[in-house]
Parts: sequence; structure tokens; C-alpha cells
Amino acid sequence: MKSLPLAEIRSVVVIRTDHVGDLVLSTPFLRALRQGLPQARITALLPPYTCQVLQGSPLVDEVLVHDRLARPVALEQVRASRPDLAISLAPRSRSYRLAWRTGARYRVGYVYASRPLANLACQAWLTHRMTVDLDRDLAVGRPIPHEIEQLQRLAGEMGLPCQEDRLELTVPQEDLDFGRHLVEGWGCQKAALHLGGGWVTEGWRIRNLVRLVEGLLWSTNGGGVLITYGPAEEAMATRLAEGLATAGLLGPGFRIPGPDSDPTPCEPLPIRLAGGLTFKQWAAALAACSCVVSPDTGAVHVAAAMGRPVVAVYQACSRRLCTQQWAPWQVPHRMVTKGHPVPTMSAILQGVEELLLGS
Repeated sequence: MKSLPLAEIRSVVVIRTDHVGDLVLSTPFLRALRQGLPQARITALLPPYTCQVLQGSPLVDEVLVHDRLARPVALEQVRASRPDLAISLAPRSRSYRLAWRTGARYRVGYVYASRPLANLACQAWLTHRMTVDLDRDLAVGRPIPHEIEQLQRLAGEMGLPCQEDRLELTVPQEDLDFGRHLVEGWGCQKAALHLGGGWVTEGWRIRNLVRLVEGLLWSTNGGGVLITYGPAEEAMATRLAEGLATAGLLGPGFRIPGPDSDPTPCEPLPIRLAGGLTFKQWAAALAACSCVVSPDTGAVHVAAAMGRPVVAVYQACSRRLCTQQWAPWQVPHRMVTKGHPVPTMSAILQGVEELLLGS
């Protein structure tokens, strides 16, 4: 990459148009940017569904929301500020094009060698670019660099310091208190299960998730299971709640056999579904648990940023790449390949038990 006149840069716009997990994984790069350009004002240009991740963060000075389905007010605001540098942290054409549209004098990004059209377009959209060839690494059996390592390389080629690679999230105390309140009164070991579309594949059904929740309750010695989900998983959460209630695992008036086999009233088991949370409430909820179980979603990286052990479940078709490029970062973890429910569930619960023993 050509050298950048870092001493001349007074304003920077960082663009990340993909997912929550990717933005969380970008926080070490943002720290390097802050340390390398202490004189610069740093603005993050983000889509509506990730903007909460960096709100209140000392890594940026401003967060602007770019909604491509509405009038691009944020982009107009960025253009009016005449930034010196625009950085595309998402290896996507949309992100490169946004960097170009900011009107910044210097425009930086990294491009995958397997995308020749993007490489061609970036000759116009970017002034400085770095190429990453993951296909070559896969072909020769070389380890795939983690996304954080790819961004560290980009920072290095830009001339920025790469002194720390820890993830960083700023979560207010009131949200941390909210997370603890969700599991208040439960046992010392609590598991979080994050729902995602990846669960109901490979022959899995809602009844299998019910069994997984039951297994997690046993693995935590009855400590509790907190089930989190986003707007896209509301229907799945409703069906899961119905399945848990049918199985006698959820709901007021749950009854278990007493010593004389007669039904005996008892309190509901420590199982709770938590949806409709803000991003910071969700991060705090995961932080309040001892271990987090999730398919390959942003929950894996949010949990890691909050210092929580993770059991990450990957699709077989993408496991080789995903378990390297997006593995849980710097926390104890287990990685499970999703297949038939019985062996997969056994591997998940074994992973949870191992992580809880080590905590």
C-alpha cells in the first residue's frame, strides 16, 4: 500500500456496512486508528442495525447512521465536513462506493483477490488498497487469518500502531445492572442461548431446541438458561416458548412430582426468554451469564468482547473458513460443527460443561 501522510489528517470517516459481529471485531483497528491519529476527529458511518455498537465509545467521536433506504442525510453531512480520510472496513462494493462518495482525498480499504470486479472498481473508488487472498491460503492448507488479523495488517500498512488486539465495548452501568437483573436469584452457573436462523437447519426442529434448553439446565446444575433473540427470531422464540411450556419447563404453575408422586406446586424453572433488548442491554445480558451458546452470529463476538466463554456452532459447509476467520477471540471457547441433533447437542453440552468447569 502507498504511504499515507498521517500527520496531515485531521478528520476520518470509518465505514462498516455489514454485521454487528464484524463491527465488534473492528474495535482493535479503531483503537489503533485513535492512537495513530490522536489529532483527528473520527466519525463512524454505520447502518441502522449496528449503530448502537459504538454509541458512547471513546474509540470514535461521532456515530452517524446511513440508511440506504432513506434520504442519505448522514452521507451529505460527511461530505459537507470534507474528511481527509475515508476507510472502508467492510470488504464490500457498497462500502467502497460509500468511501468514494464521501469525497475524502484519501480512501482506504482491503479487497479479496477472489473478487476481480471489486478489485477493478476499487481502482477508481479507493486511493489506497490492500489485497487479501484467502482462496490461496485455503488451497495450500495455510491458516486463514482471523478478521482481526486482517484488519491489523491493514492498520500496519497504513502506518498505524497495532499494540493491542483486545475487543472493546462500552456498556453503561445501568445496562449492566439490567443484565444482572434478568438472572437475579438464579444459581452461580448460568448459560445464555442465542437464537438465530442457523438453529433450524441440518434436521433440527424446535423440539430439538427444547431438549437443548433442558440439557443446558442440567449442565448448569439448575443455575439457569437465558434465551436471547432479535426481531428476526421472534417467531422462533414464540414457538420455543410454546415447546418449553408443553414440556413443563416454562411458565407459571409448573408442577413436578413430589415424593408421593402427587403433583406438587413449585416456582417456574430458571429459564427466561429475553427479546426486544437494545444492543447494550443484550451485551449486558450475555455478560451476566457464565457461558454463551450461539450459532455463527454476532452473539459469538459480543460475548467474547464481554469476556464470556463461548460455544460456537458452525454449519458444516462453511466450517473450515468460519472457524478460522470468525472464531471467538481471546476467550475460552469450543467450536462445534452442526449436524444431526443428537451428536451435535451432545458436543454442545460437553463444551458448556468443560467451559464451566474451567471458569
